[in-house]
Amino acid sequence: MALPAFDEGSFRDPEGHVFSYENEIYRTLSSGAYARMNTLLNLPFFNKWVEEGKIIPTKLLKATDTFPKKVSVGDHVLWHEKIEYLTYPFEWSFSMLKDAGLLMLDLLEELLENNFILKDGTAWNISFYKGKPCFYDILSIDVYQEGQPWEGFSQFLQEFLYPLMLQAHHNVDFQSFWRATHQGIPVSILSKTMSKTSLFKRGVFKYVFLQEKLSSSKTVSEATIRHEFSPQVFPKKALLNFIKNLRGCVESLQINKGKSIWKDYYSQNSYEVDDTKEKESFIREGLKKLGPKSVMDLGCNTGHYSLIAAKASQVIACDLDPTCIDQVYSHKNKSIVPVVLNLMTPSPSMGWSLNERKDVFTRLKTDSFMALALIHHLCISQNVPLNSFVQFLKFIAPQGIVEWVDKTDPMVKFLLRNRADIFKDYTLDNFKDLLSQHFNIEKMISLNKGTRNLLLLSKKE
Repeated sequence: MALPAFDEGSFRDPEGHVFSYENEIYRTLSSGAYARMNTLLNLPFFNKWVEEGKIIPTKLLKATDTFPKKVSVGDHVLWHEKIEYLTYPFEWSFSMLKDAGLLMLDLLEELLENNFILKDGTAWNISFYKGKPCFYDILSIDVYQEGQPWEGFSQFLQEFLYPLMLQAHHNVDFQSFWRATHQGIPVSILSKTMSKTSLFKRGVFKYVFLQEKLSSSKTVSEATIRHEFSPQVFPKKALLNFIKNLRGCVESLQINKGKSIWKDYYSQNSYEVDDTKEKESFIREGLKKLGPKSVMDLGCNTGHYSLIAAKASQVIACDLDPTCIDQVYSHKNKSIVPVVLNLMTPSPSMGWSLNERKDVFTRLKTDSFMALALIHHLCISQNVPLNSFVQFLKFIAPQGIVEWVDKTDPMVKFLLRNRADIFKDYTLDNFKDLLSQHFNIEKMISLNKGTRNLLLLSKKE
């Protein structure tokens, strides 16, 4: 008999524990949480949000009607529709984090109108599902008591607003900072990046300068803080106005999407028209022959070929450039999951006991891959051995499409312009021999005046 597999990362909320059973996702419920959820799930606004894809589809079930008698998970459970490909906040682009933050503020406002509130303001309660942000931590919704503050305010600033400000005001990608802290960017760090002129930018004085002073002041007592958030001082109307102001600040943040090293690299070094058409045709026919349910597009750039693959399968579109991922995300394609991913420093297992958050390749498993115009960036620029690159492809999936970029290609010549050529084994013949150890080479075509080759690889029994 199958037993529930409890998620080691859901220990923070004592009201319920996430577990999987027969490939379905459930959450245990305390007696107090059951009554609250029973009310919440029957509210018209909640079901409307579920229909719109803003909240994960959820059902309240009686355990004895759902599991065998030997499975002990309490009297009632929540069932959640499974998010097959779970991405983390530090794997999102600017627009993705911004949209997720706005979703949380919209939800908070809607909840308050229905006498509920969010317990916290963490980005970990949201993931991307069917092309847009989706709130899935239903137990973090609590009953609202008149006069109470939003306890997730500081958390929202640190995990949403501050990373967005860092990129909008300084053109610095937030992903590495977010991942390093596991909790966004602290105000003590962001405040050090702000000059005196920054105080005139929307929200900086109120949400950065004052918050930094408040958090560092030794004269602000707990009693003073409690008084500031007393029912007489902080009624619901004031809280709603506060949320409206915060939303306006988030909405005002913009970045320059015009410039990107890798976005420009792609546009300046694409194939001739005929070669592009032949490459597109090869990919369409190759994927049709492989028949994948899911494809990981490694180094997807602006997502041109991800869109082709998405017509027949689920696609995980990965690139190290957040600007490129922003463009992929702009398509809002339900079959594409955009991910900011540097293959040289992929997201590791992290958090409590290294089990709270799973590594990226555990979360994003596919049955096929595309590695187009990628090999030279890893094997030449990063000195990854050719055999290690091939083994990595096998680790990702048992079949796929890979593009060989020869030393005679202009882009490889560019990469080697100021360094010695130490890559003696970087040859097409050696590459094919290595591939043959792990895959069947079903087809190969030559493009770009012979400097590039596309290879269709099937599973080797």
